[in-house]
Amino acid sequence: MSTNLPPRRDPAGDEDGPESSGPPKDQYSLDEMMKALRDKEREKEEKGEVVTRADGTVARKIKRRHRRSKQPGKQTPEMARKRIIVRVVLAALFVLILLLTGLFLIIHQNSKGYRDGLEEMAASWTGAEEVTLGGLKRLPGSCAINVARFSWLGDSFVKELQINKVTGEVGFAAFFGARPGGPQLGGRSGKMTLQNPSSAWEGIVLQDEDEFPFRFSQYFCEALDVKFGESGPVALKDASVILSYEGLEGYQVTLDEGILQVAGWNDFPVSSALLRFREGEIDIRRISLEQIRSDGMTLGGGLDLRGKFPLKPGTQARLELETEDFPLELLVGERLSRFIQGSLIKSEGEVVFTVGEDQLDEVRVDFEGKRARMDGLPFLMNLDSLFPDQGFDVLEFEEGVSKASLSGTLRVRPEGMALENLELAGRKGQLQFEGGLIIGNDDRLQGVFDVTMNRVYLASHPKLKDSPLLANSSDGYVRFRFRVGGTLRKPTDTFLEAIGLNAAALPGETKGEDAEDLWDRLLDAQEGAGPSCGGESKPELIPNLRELEELRGQ
Repeated sequence: MSTNLPPRRDPAGDEDGPESSGPPKDQYSLDEMMKALRDKEREKEEKGEVVTRADGTVARKIKRRHRRSKQPGKQTPEMARKRIIVRVVLAALFVLILLLTGLFLIIHQNSKGYRDGLEEMAASWTGAEEVTLGGLKRLPGSCAINVARFSWLGDSFVKELQINKVTGEVGFAAFFGARPGGPQLGGRSGKMTLQNPSSAWEGIVLQDEDEFPFRFSQYFCEALDVKFGESGPVALKDASVILSYEGLEGYQVTLDEGILQVAGWNDFPVSSALLRFREGEIDIRRISLEQIRSDGMTLGGGLDLRGKFPLKPGTQARLELETEDFPLELLVGERLSRFIQGSLIKSEGEVVFTVGEDQLDEVRVDFEGKRARMDGLPFLMNLDSLFPDQGFDVLEFEEGVSKASLSGTLRVRPEGMALENLELAGRKGQLQFEGGLIIGNDDRLQGVFDVTMNRVYLASHPKLKDSPLLANSSDGYVRFRFRVGGTLRKPTDTFLEAIGLNAAALPGETKGEDAEDLWDRLLDAQEGAGPSCGGESKPELIPNLRELEELRGQ
């Protein structure tokens, strides 16, 4: 077998050959061996391979060598211009197609058919009988609705909802069939009217957020008015409301600003509120109400509400109520505050209502105060006339019966509102009042007060020095009771009869009515069946309300 490797020794008789230079080699390197193989293959390719044709002739087949790389062809200016023109035309066609597609989508999503589809989806999810999206405008990245109206039948807790000037940021994918969604969607103002549902109403069943036809992170209204019934006692005005979905926590509603209006009370500015809507219930985490002065400035120390109630009509719910440093006149309302004002140390109670009803069942709040003042009742004018040097025209209380200058219970019912178990004391124990006062919805008054007074006041007065009250006094104090009646504009009382000027003085330990009897008298007076205490010559005796409340509690 032949090889191209050089011989290890010089052949004899060929000293001038190419291999004769240099000494003979016993071994070769790998590079030399590879070079020799390549040279042999090249030589074979150049000589070709001898083949025999079909006709018997002999030919040499030479293998053609190929380029390992292709050289680019020469590009002329005309070819470059053609390529640029093609690219520009393709880009223009692509942009034109996008514009036509976008124009088609905009026209379609601003059409009546698309709006009807959105209204149908919204009605299906909310259960509304009718949904109207007036003035819908869709553009890439945004949407706007002039007014969105929802209305429900009588078996729903919500009657009407209207949101004005709705705007939102909508994701671009919504133009290609995805659910409309984005960061937020909401309106500038709105009105919601709640109603007492019919017996067929089964409450609210919250659906998963994925089933909602829209997918916005938040739904808001900058100024929402909420009415609880056409003439309900509770209303919310100009509240900033945000609705969001919190996964397992359900739907969350946050309120900021706004005014809470409750019949008989002053308006309460809403500081903040957080509500969670879960399956079958509403969890009021906290509703904080600010106090506001007569000059319109808000003060620190508010009123907090919290609690849970089921979303089922006919069930009774209770919310906890609590205040710390709070004006008494704001707690008792504008009508009762005509007769008593003060500063509360603390108060706590509950709000009771029936779900689906447009009025509260009862509000009961126990309170203590560090300062109290009474005015507006006729007996104060009489006290001031009898003892002009004592300043009894307006009573200031600084030292209480139970280590507080003021204590009592506020109770609000559909028939009216009352101060019960009221205790006031001042002038270092020289004057004390215990009793209660009720104001009906027709502004009629019913009340009773037990008075403890230093006997010196009566003994120093010429007309009272022979009063039987002094004869019955054994500890330096006289005690008597008087009734309050009349109306809010014209209150009356039996103070003069009780103290012994116009009738015989009344002993202090006679049993009579309790707080519930006062409510009964109030209802009788509203129906015209009960007598007016201002016209009684000998009023019935009324016992200490606080003692009777304690006995009833036992």
